[in-house]
Amino acid sequence: MNNGMKDISKKRRFEESKSSNSSKEDEPETYMKTIAEGKRKRQKTSTKQKTVCPLCGREFVRGRESIAEFENHVQRCSLSQESNKRKLSKESPTENKYISQATLRRLKEVEEAEKKSYNAQMEENEKLLSDPIFMDAFNSSLLKYCP
Repeated sequence: MNNGMKDISKKRRFEESKSSNSSKEDEPETYMKTIAEGKRKRQKTSTKQKTVCPLCGREFVRGRESIAEFENHVQRCSLSQESNKRKLSKESPTENKYISQATLRRLKEVEEAEKKSYNAQMEENEKLLSDPIFMDAFNSSLLKYCP
């Protein structure tokens, strides 16, 4: 029986100490919560201004050193894009493995049709320029608007 009484008294002491310590523990916990909330508010309302690269979209935080870094990045980025364009322009469509033969034929047909329409338009312009009636009308219309 003595052991049972000791266990009960230990439980009471533990509960009493726990209840007396709970008020002390609440203070640091609420204090930590307010600190965490303050940090979150500061993070949400950060006033760091960011600059974005217009070519690739990379963000840079504004500052003395980062301005030079940003300018260097933009120069490197534009040079790399220009070199990529040059590489693409040097490749002919037949070298590209991903374009099918049917697509190549359609591209050639479109180019030929454009050449034919351009040549037809140029011939029509030459005929109009050689026509004296058209030239007189054209010159008179120009003289109306040009003093």
